[in-house]
Amino acid sequence: MDRFSQYHPEEALVSWSGGKDSAYACFLAMRQGLNVRYLASMMTTNNNRLFPHYLTPEIMQAQSDAIGIPLVQQWVTVPAKVTRDKTRVTDYDAKFTDMLKKARIQGVTCGVFGVVSVGNPFYQQQHEWVHEVCRPAEIRPYLPLWGIDRQSILTNIIADGFKAIIVMCDNHRLGKEFLGRVLDEDLLAEFVERHRSTPDGKVGLYHTFVLDGPIFKKRLEVDESAEIKLNDMWYLDIKRFHQAEKSTKEPSIIYQEEELALV
Repeated sequence: MDRFSQYHPEEALVSWSGGKDSAYACFLAMRQGLNVRYLASMMTTNNNRLFPHYLTPEIMQAQSDAIGIPLVQQWVTVPAKVTRDKTRVTDYDAKFTDMLKKARIQGVTCGVFGVVSVGNPFYQQQHEWVHEVCRPAEIRPYLPLWGIDRQSILTNIIADGFKAIIVMCDNHRLGKEFLGRVLDEDLLAEFVERHRSTPDGKVGLYHTFVLDGPIFKKRLEVDESAEIKLNDMWYLDIKRFHQAEKSTKEPSIIYQEEELALV
């Protein structure tokens, strides 16, 4: 290792959903010394939102602005049908890799992914997908949540000061009353009890949106939202929001802020 590389942190991007796992993966990457250059989100032309969190480009951009790291939104079409051999027809993977290649030209060498392995029945497929999209772009995958159980991840997210709210949940196990709830110690305790008491140990399907945390320079506040049911899922449609100043007592991570031309 030469003298320059000893003091110049590796530049990275974060595969960004706006939720707790990608936000915490970003936090851990920054804590490890990686210089996160930008957040990368895949938006679907089908509904003009990030799937499956049902987040608009505007709220995603507001989150990026509050954090202070540039956001790249890659648009992709995800058709509802599959081929006869059950292969989904989509340009998602190709466009994701293309986005990584553009980042590589800008000096990014590491891709951060919030993939969870413990308790995830699709962990092997997701692990393979990460390497498949990164390999052609010569990007090194980094999965900081790999091997950590879900309860520990949630406990750490709460303890480290992230504020995440539920923006999507299933109707069968959770229901619309969970929309907007903050992921805090009380909700975690409820999830732990559900896991313990249900025959299959499943809590229910849900996704979150992060409003604040140690990687944020400002916090987000939701002013108006609506509950929407699509198929058997409930979504929180965030309609109005604003940025607010954070307390000077709140800890935050300092990072290099640069703009990238990756559109």
